[in-house]
Amino acid sequence: MRSGNGAHSRDPRSLRGAVSRRGSGLLLAILSLGALAFVLMGCTAGASITDVPVSRQAAIDTALEAARTSRPELGASQVEPTLVTAALLTLADARARLQDGAVGVGTGGEDRQLVWLVILNGAWVNQPPGQSNTPAPLATMALLIDAQSGREVEGYAWP
Repeated sequence: MRSGNGAHSRDPRSLRGAVSRRGSGLLLAILSLGALAFVLMGCTAGASITDVPVSRQAAIDTALEAARTSRPELGASQVEPTLVTAALLTLADARARLQDGAVGVGTGGEDRQLVWLVILNGAWVNQPPGQSNTPAPLATMALLIDAQSGREVEGYAWP
């Protein structure tokens, strides 16, 4: 609508409605981003790699040393173990990933405990007590290393 002096004229009530709609859309976008950030932070228990006392490299070193050492029912690796991956996860998330690989995983412990899941390739011989034949070597080992203390929490090996 044009006024008599040639300038555009708008009803102030329609301007308030437009500003209100834009403001509510902006507010909705900000709240959505905030909710997304909250969910993503919850996925890593709010911790980052720099928040834990045990570094990724220290966890890998601990896992490699454990893989080179004989343990009950499992001999030391017959070849030099190699790193596949190391990831900082909660104990529950690490166990869930291992369960996906059809590995019988442990129970107990604090689900929210941060651990390094270190997966190695090598050749470990399963040595059950009293068994005379030697089964085929196990090719993969997964070790859970406590991100606070650096100690091994659990270990698994499979073909």
